[in-house]
Amino acid sequence: MERESSLKSNYTFLLEMKKLIKMFRNKEIDLEGLHAEVKFSLEMQEDTLFSEVYDSLAKFAGQLALFDTVYGYENYSVHMTYLEIHIEFVLNKIRRLKKEIQNQEQEILHKKNLWKTIEPDFHNVQRQLELLIAGQSSREQISDWAVKWVLVDNYPEKKEHVWKILKKIAGASLKKSPTEYVYSEENFREWIKELEQSV
Repeated sequence: MERESSLKSNYTFLLEMKKLIKMFRNKEIDLEGLHAEVKFSLEMQEDTLFSEVYDSLAKFAGQLALFDTVYGYENYSVHMTYLEIHIEFVLNKIRRLKKEIQNQEQEILHKKNLWKTIEPDFHNVQRQLELLIAGQSSREQISDWAVKWVLVDNYPEKKEHVWKILKKIAGASLKKSPTEYVYSEENFREWIKELEQSV
């Protein structure tokens, strides 16, 4: 979620830059105003911007400063010839960030709902434990899956012997120290045996 939040803040910032560029193109602000706004925004957002975004905009601001000392602020056609590369670079950043956010949101939504597709019947509970032992599923993944089902009220296909193991799986990611888990692989194998013997 932290990455998603950072993406959105950078995306929002670049949208503001896009508005400024559009205002400059429409001659609603002059180059001096654009330079001042970009420089101020960079100073305010320096700690929250991705390095690639900050670096590209810093180059943009540097180009604006060059026009300040060399070209002056009057000749828009000359300015736009040199600034177009920087402007398009920033706009492409916006497009890529937007796509990345959309893909990430789809992935998060998929993960949130994935547990619903694997119901806690005998075979699925057994399979989840086998995946965990084989290292094909993490403790956190299987624990999260089990917890969500344990919290479902009035599950119609609930079997007590399966639910008993499911509750144990819900604690698979518990730790007794920063580096040591409460339950070991041996425990997981015992849970499989207990499940099979209960049939």
